[in-house]
Amino acid sequence: MNSKKVRDVVDGKSTVLIENGVVIQKNLKKERLTVDEFLEQLRKKDVFRVADVEFAVMEQSGDISVMLKKEFQPLSADLLGYRLSSEKEPRTIIMDGHILPESLQSAGLSEDWVNKELRKLNLTLKQVTIGQVDSKGELSVQTGTEALPKTANSNPNDQIQDLVQQLEDDLIIRKQFATNDKDRLQYQEALNQLQTAMHAYQRNRA
Repeated sequence: MNSKKVRDVVDGKSTVLIENGVVIQKNLKKERLTVDEFLEQLRKKDVFRVADVEFAVMEQSGDISVMLKKEFQPLSADLLGYRLSSEKEPRTIIMDGHILPESLQSAGLSEDWVNKELRKLNLTLKQVTIGQVDSKGELSVQTGTEALPKTANSNPNDQIQDLVQQLEDDLIIRKQFATNDKDRLQYQEALNQLQTAMHAYQRNRA
């Protein structure tokens, strides 16, 4: 266990199968993988185009690890330069209709606050099966028949509009970060098609 050379002999080494979008054929043969089998493994990772892959490595365990090229990676706060505060584990402050004093105290809350929040939900303490406070200080409860408060935009039409807005925002950001005119044009065309489809959807509902 303390010798890498011995581990490499016993367990084998990781093998690079794709580098900068190019399949390394000799390494596929070394690992006794056909192209069809390899493409199947990529699809299981939700990768359908080899050219989108920066690196693909077969680990000693036989699993294949894939890293997409930067322009094809899902957008994240880190990629966009945003810093988000870390999420904390929700604290359970109500269980089976009873307040848990220690959890309530550690959350820095009072029974008066709990009762006030429950009144907003038109609930009594006895109706609550589970009550939790998240890192933002917001109370969510389970009554045994429903979860409150209801999530925003539970209406299907509102959900569709939210999803379309997210897609539009994603395409706009990708267009801004595109490294060449061809990609920028493709993102703009996709954005135009999405907006046209949404306008048609709204007209049909009117």
